[in-house]
Amino acid sequence: MPIIQSIPNLQVLKLHKRAFEGSWWNTDGQKFPHLKFLRLEKLDIKLWETCSTSFLCLRQLEIIECNNLEEIPLEIGDIPTLDLIQIRRCRRFVGESVRRIEEEQHDLGNYDLKINVSDY
Repeated sequence: MPIIQSIPNLQVLKLHKRAFEGSWWNTDGQKFPHLKFLRLEKLDIKLWETCSTSFLCLRQLEIIECNNLEEIPLEIGDIPTLDLIQIRRCRRFVGESVRRIEEEQHDLGNYDLKINVSDY
């Protein structure tokens, strides 16, 4: 990941099966300053830790068939530019964590964040 995050002006990142090894992805200390679109598809990650400052410009997050993933970090909801989170064919707990993010954002008056969860 350090090599990927060092790509200047990286705006779209699609990580697919075997994109990296391990069941834990910690983006807390990593910065993707220009990333607008992030797709995680068929990854084996179980735990994902991050902070909102890792993805300063993120507008859309898609998570597809990450069957081991336990939840989306709540810090994702604190990304001010985030417009859409799409979850497809993931565990029920992932969908529940996204609903918590949506609820937290509504409590803060942010009704612009769109959530789309389908096919647990």
